[in-house]
Amino acid sequence: MKNNKQIGYLGLLMLLIWAGSCKKSSELTYKELPMVYFYKYGADADSIHYTFANKDITRTEDTLYLHLRIMGDAADRDRTVNLILADSSTAVEGEDFDFGPLLIHAGKFDDSIPVYLHKNAKLDTTSVSIHLGIGTSDDFAPGYTDNGLNLSAEGSRLQYSILMSNQLDNPDIWDRSLVRYFGSYSRVKFQFIISVSGITDWTSSPYPATLTFIVQQTKAALLQYKQEYGKPLLDEYNQEVTLP
Repeated sequence: MKNNKQIGYLGLLMLLIWAGSCKKSSELTYKELPMVYFYKYGADADSIHYTFANKDITRTEDTLYLHLRIMGDAADRDRTVNLILADSSTAVEGEDFDFGPLLIHAGKFDDSIPVYLHKNAKLDTTSVSIHLGIGTSDDFAPGYTDNGLNLSAEGSRLQYSILMSNQLDNPDIWDRSLVRYFGSYSRVKFQFIISVSGITDWTSSPYPATLTFIVQQTKAALLQYKQEYGKPLLDEYNQEVTLP
């Protein structure tokens, strides 16, 4: 009976040693392979449409930030990220944009990389695209995706796109939040709302109370326009500009 107990204790000890070694091996592997990916704030936040047209006319440069998150531990030093410009991009680095430091700073689990956008003449007539991917650097491997191992799938957290122009295009937030206040989009309507409200930055939505006030302002301005010119304001589709 004593021998059986000794055998049982020995087996339990070996099992604990084996489990501990597996845990250490797993932790070591995890620490040896830190990863990084684009941190998305929403289901569709893997791209942005930027235009200089709704900014101050004197602005010739602006900065967007790529938000990144790591998998693994923070480090006591700055670490480099490898951003790959896809061949499908039409923007030219050094002409249309430049990157800031490609770093995850010391002690950070989340960080942001600046992208400097440059306004030039070609943006008046065309849009250019910046399609980015995350590659392997000396410090990070590409992180996970929303689609398992399919790194090229739509929604991948290893890809991010910027479409830029100097034309008054439909802002990303229109169909998500502005449509319930302003109705369907038209370029003339949007320009009129900008001129009435004085708001030029529409990369994020104003508070609901502010939007309600803008609607009231715009409706009053449209009525004033109609009284002054004897006809309603028409958009590029020859339709009267109205708000809900």
